[in-house]
Amino acid sequence: MNEIIIEGRLAQNPEKKQAKTGTTMTTFNVASDRMMDKGNIDYFHCISFGQTADYVQQYGATGMAIIVIGECQLSNYTDKNGHKQTGINIIVSRIKFLTGIRRQEIQQISC
Repeated sequence: MNEIIIEGRLAQNPEKKQAKTGTTMTTFNVASDRMMDKGNIDYFHCISFGQTADYVQQYGATGMAIIVIGECQLSNYTDKNGHKQTGINIIVSRIKFLTGIRRQEIQQISC
């Protein structure tokens, strides 16, 4: 079984894109504190599709608390310097916002 559950905060506003298949997708990063190593933060790159993508893009905003459930997917690529790299993406199946404030309200508060 390949399942991961991450609790953290959105590191930036979700970015909506179109997948090659035409499906809506949203990418975002979740910043999560380490349990055993306080003071260190891990950033998880997340990708959501379809209705989940629409939901996170519509209601998500930088700093909002979130729980992400999904699966890990390794991707191999060559960086701009020609070095082979391996990245980990979280393919999101479910999300839950723990913050009750919406993006529009956050923008009004920060102005």
